Amino acid sequence: DSHPQQVMLCCDDTHPDSLVAGHIDRLCAKAVVAGCDVYNVLQAACINPIQHYRLPVGRLRVGDPADLIQVEDLQHFRVQRTWVQGKLVAEGGRTLIPRHLSASPNHFACRARSEDEFAVPAGEGPLQVKDRST
Repeated sequence: DSHPQQVMLCCDDTHPDSLVAGHIDRLCAKAVVAGCDVYNVLQAACINPIQHYRLPVGRLRVGDPADLIQVEDLQHFRVQRTWVQGKLVAEGGRTLIPRHLSASPNHFACRARSEDEFAVPAGEGPLQVKDRST
């Protein structure tokens, strides 16, 4: 809480199936419960990432697209609505984005590889990895 301009909240190690239970909103709630100032928490969640990564979104300036969430309160941070590019995309915990089914989800164009394709000749100096199949 003493250096809020140097903190960002992150959930990139969260399994996708766990995101239903919460994301940055859950971290904000935990920080407030732990006694952090709510405005410092909001800075770590909203302002610092866009400044650090120099993102052209998220500042809510005149003319900017509305990329934002509406929360129930600044203690629990339960997301009520979400807007992306000015369009309401989620409300009450449900997506408003149409679902598009794929005939072959997670399809990777690959082939079986032999042990020989992974062989590395012994030698001195740095090793450079090359694809011998092309």
